Amino acid sequence: TTNQIETDRNNKHLAQTYFVWKPVMSKAEGVWMWDVEGKKYLDFHSGYCSTNQGHNHPKIMNALVEQSKKLVMCSRVFNTDVSGEFCEYMSKIFGYDKLIPMNSGTEGCETAFKVARKWGYT
Repeated sequence: TTNQIETDRNNKHLAQTYFVWKPVMSKAEGVWMWDVEGKKYLDFHSGYCSTNQGHNHPKIMNALVEQSKKLVMCSRVFNTDVSGEFCEYMSKIFGYDKLIPMNSGTEGCETAFKVARKWGYT
């Protein structure tokens, strides 16, 4: 496959919500990324800071694999055996009474609305 073939396929089937750079990435390791044609790039982008620790860091990958063997994702309607410990630890670091772990801006906005409604009605 080539960058052009994959770009054409993405343009045909993927909703284009923002500007997309020309190389089509296929793998990454540490600070390096490779496109489908094998060209190597230094990743200055870091996935909008979601991968600023680098790609495929062995310690992070091991933790991911080990946790995935136990529980990949659990809805917030359930507690988990590690959520209390994590929130206690992070609350102490940030100096807050409580926190809500999130993985997207959408969840952040949703929680902000809930907090505003709670504060507004209390």
